[in-house]
Amino acid sequence: MAKNVLKSNNSIVLAGPNPAFKTSTETATLMAGVQNVSFGFTHQREKLNQVGSYALAVDHINRMPDVDLSIDYIYTPELLNEDILNLVNITSLASGSLFMDGLDNSDRNFYIINAPDQEDDCLDKYDDSGETTYLKVAGDEVVKFGNAFLTNYSLSFAVGQIPVVSTSYKCSNIETSIVDNSYTKIPAINLNSGTTNGAGSLGLLNINLSGDGQGDGSGFFDFVDRRTPSFIPPSDIGLELENLQIGGAPLSGDVSVQSFAFDVPINRVDLFGLGSNYPYGRKAQYPIRSSVEMQILVSGFATGQLYDSINQESYYDFNLSVENMTGYEEISGTTERHLTYYFENMRLESCNYSMAVNDTMQYSLGFSYQVCRS
Repeated sequence: MAKNVLKSNNSIVLAGPNPAFKTSTETATLMAGVQNVSFGFTHQREKLNQVGSYALAVDHINRMPDVDLSIDYIYTPELLNEDILNLVNITSLASGSLFMDGLDNSDRNFYIINAPDQEDDCLDKYDDSGETTYLKVAGDEVVKFGNAFLTNYSLSFAVGQIPVVSTSYKCSNIETSIVDNSYTKIPAINLNSGTTNGAGSLGLLNINLSGDGQGDGSGFFDFVDRRTPSFIPPSDIGLELENLQIGGAPLSGDVSVQSFAFDVPINRVDLFGLGSNYPYGRKAQYPIRSSVEMQILVSGFATGQLYDSINQESYYDFNLSVENMTGYEEISGTTERHLTYYFENMRLESCNYSMAVNDTMQYSLGFSYQVCRS
């Protein structure tokens, strides 16, 4: 049946390896458990008046617009997408490597592959090894995003909800094409020259479906199929809070945490220069100021005054553990099956109480912490 409207089953999202620009052929990796994709751009116009007229003398686009791309996906205990995005080194988890320690100033390409027929599931075109034939992909639409730099990462855990990760990117280029060959040109700009001259291709007949995105059996979690990612129910998430009191409510004992979320905005400096319509790079600014938000049910109040915490400011440590991590014992060499996030030296930013009629009182806390470059 011909496609009347584009539906989610018609599309898959692929991530290319970094760096984005290359003269060779790249093999992309399937993004696991994608829930939402959005993109768009805004033109930067130069608007100038002139003496003697109400009308604008200049109203022109003076450089290529930045493309904003957002991808939301199910959080997996194997950190499948975080691994290919260089946010964590899976093989170094047991030695205590830091989350986002692999963040760098490299870019990558993203692709959305759309099947031409409305009744087609795009993933069905590929077999278990990630291979397909030209006849199956001929006529597919490809939306390509070049030179994507990560600008935000956020993860939220809440009672009754499956954890979802939200990521945002700033890209230098966007292209669309129809598959009429086994390869399609990558959308990356050579940021040194500001052109696509010599750009390589994306191989359309093979994608990575294995856990670490390599597909060669050399990494951990190669047995994990990215088409059917695992997920974490709220019952398998543990939160350890310090025995402390903030703003009257104690955070010790049987604390009913309703939600826990952290957000890592990555502020970047766009390096523009004469001779190019594109930035020469987007450098991350350090330290990265990140935030943690949590909501807790209030069971009572302790004695004390709020200004005590202001005059004697404290720093707080929280641990968040994710249970039943598939294959974790293979990495750590132990029988442990959990992954732990450590939040250290956090500063209190805000606290708020709220209670609606016929409802419970909730306590919201906001913290900040620094992600420093190692």
